[in-house]
Amino acid sequence: MSNRVSRYCFFLVAAALFSGKATIAQESTLFAEGAVSFHDSSVFRGSFSPDGNSFYFFRKVAPTWEQYRIFKSVKLGEEWSIPVQLDFSGTEESELYPNVSPDGNWIVYSSGR
Repeated sequence: MSNRVSRYCFFLVAAALFSGKATIAQESTLFAEGAVSFHDSSVFRGSFSPDGNSFYFFRKVAPTWEQYRIFKSVKLGEEWSIPVQLDFSGTEESELYPNVSPDGNWIVYSSGR
């Protein structure tokens, strides 16, 4: 990120904080505890669909080595569904860092393939 962009992003965050439009959480909470998030730290970074009703993330699937798969959880009312592993995410290599496109038609991710 360029210096100019970094300064602009910092300015936007600072302006939001000082205007009262944004707040800083005093403590963290688990997202969709028991469905998506667990206290064992096996769930990592994710991305919401544009409508906010689907959440894509990656999870460690091997207890003794670094092996990751991409999962999806869907919002059902006020709760989140039990995540399902995406069909393309199941090779011998890890798939990580899913990001949903702004129009919701694509998912880009990192893979060890």
